[in-house]
Amino acid sequence: MASMNLLLVHKLNQYQVRVALSMTFAQLKEIAGSQTGIPPQHIKLLFRGRENDDAQMLFQAGIKDGAKLSIAEKQSFVDEQAQMQAAQEQDALLQKQQAAAVQQEVKEQQLMKSQIGVIRLQIDQLAQQAQQLQQQLQHQPHAVSHKAALQIGEVATQKLIQLDNVHVTGDARMLRKAEINRVNTMADQMELIKSQTRGQ
Repeated sequence: MASMNLLLVHKLNQYQVRVALSMTFAQLKEIAGSQTGIPPQHIKLLFRGRENDDAQMLFQAGIKDGAKLSIAEKQSFVDEQAQMQAAQEQDALLQKQQAAAVQQEVKEQQLMKSQIGVIRLQIDQLAQQAQQLQQQLQHQPHAVSHKAALQIGEVATQKLIQLDNVHVTGDARMLRKAEINRVNTMADQMELIKSQTRGQ
């Protein structure tokens, strides 16, 4: 079977292929597709700037050994690829934004927890004072100062205000709630002690 060498050109790429004279343009598109990765149905083969019918044989179009054909992509394929690329870029941007949002949320959570942690240490110290006062009330009730319970109660109120001023979301909300409950319990205990030590 007679054959010939052809040069297929796609953009900056060139492909040397050897084909039969009787090969059709449809068959040559299959070869061009395997070389370029473009689906054959989306390929236009141009010889001397003209596209030929798929069923036509190469020799019928006047193609001879050493001829050069240009590989072009159909506009529908170009548009489809552009849409896919735009969608991929949009997805990548969305993922980047989501990752940045997660990272920002982590930083904010760390800051919130740090702020609550500072207040928690102060509450721990206050809780020790309250515990000592309660123990003293059990063992030496007459020695317990009404003023001491009043002061602890006032500081507890300040801590509640500080906790309320901390903007919280996510896990930090639970941490703040736990500390608020601690302080409220302490404040109730101090109210009880104040009622028992009036006049002292």
